[in-house]
Amino acid sequence: MKIYQKIQNSKNAEFNLVVSCGSKDEKSGQIGISHLLEHMNLAFAKQTSHWINVSGYTTYEYTQYSIKCKNSLNDVKRVIEKLKNIIEGKELLESNLSGAQNDVIKEILEQRENSFFSMRNLLLPKILPDSLREKMPVGNIFDIKKISYADIVKYQEDNYSFENIAVFSKCKYDVEELFFENDKINYKNQLESTCILIPDVKLSIWWDVAQLYYEENLKKNIIYFSFKNSFANLHEFISQEVQKNYFFLKFDFYLTKLVGNNVGATLYENQIVKGVSIYSYEFVCVNKEFDIDEITLLVETALEEIYSLEFDLDMLTLEKSKEIVFEKYQNMNFEDKGKMDFLYGINTGLITRKFLSQIPFSFSIKGIVEMIMKNEGM
Repeated sequence: MKIYQKIQNSKNAEFNLVVSCGSKDEKSGQIGISHLLEHMNLAFAKQTSHWINVSGYTTYEYTQYSIKCKNSLNDVKRVIEKLKNIIEGKELLESNLSGAQNDVIKEILEQRENSFFSMRNLLLPKILPDSLREKMPVGNIFDIKKISYADIVKYQEDNYSFENIAVFSKCKYDVEELFFENDKINYKNQLESTCILIPDVKLSIWWDVAQLYYEENLKKNIIYFSFKNSFANLHEFISQEVQKNYFFLKFDFYLTKLVGNNVGATLYENQIVKGVSIYSYEFVCVNKEFDIDEITLLVETALEEIYSLEFDLDMLTLEKSKEIVFEKYQNMNFEDKGKMDFLYGINTGLITRKFLSQIPFSFSIKGIVEMIMKNEGM
């Protein structure tokens, strides 16, 4: 187990329990069990007013429990005991199963009614690796209904082991000392995290397109890119981060040239599991509207122009890519930096401008685009 502490003398204290267990770990017939387990572990929040805020969420890769309380010794100790209960499965009561199932099913149905989630949930399986395509973190109703209490208990026992646990705290007390004070035998900060790794892959990319109504008269056009990669060390990780940003800077340049200057574009990253991430390139045109086929043609044309017109590395774009990577990891908050270490073994504190300047970059933008064209059958 790992504990990440940030000592702060604020009015409130914040705790996040991160378990390296998400929908990637689920078996056929139990899709959504990680999400259901999260709801069962947080059932206590409906029955007590001790906490300022209690929340949780489940991803492909991990489950997170968040509790905010007053920054007093009694309240902090109460939260620590609650986190230990979650780790040990003491919050799992059979009487809470039916209510948790209803809550998860309600969430699934709400996502179906929400245009963003329904579209995203339809597209993601098309561009994710086969092993993840049927494992949407929210779950599916058929499996949720048939998961038993015994299934939940066994899944918790199998996956909530110490090597899969990290605790992030922001309060004015030494949380590690409080965590271990009554149970030093069981709670030791002894094991490294374990993570899923997609083997034998350096960098692969897929893409798909979608649309959402953004405002009354504007459509938000979304181009999804799925990146699949592996890295052995920090140098390889950063090299791939710079390559991805270099590609998007070039893609943005050529797409804007095709569409015109009346376009507002934003790039979002969603880490799925170690080795797989989804980027959504979202753009809105003020004076033009496109249908799905037209967006697809725009993407294909932009890629073809990059392939035919780009030769040597553009040093200005490369330096801008490196600066984007530097800013991204320097500006990460305390919890996200800790997750990078816990889940991926990446120490973001080492990502400095000097470090970036010492990495030799010799990739080919043509090679990246060629890979995309090959994957999409262009």
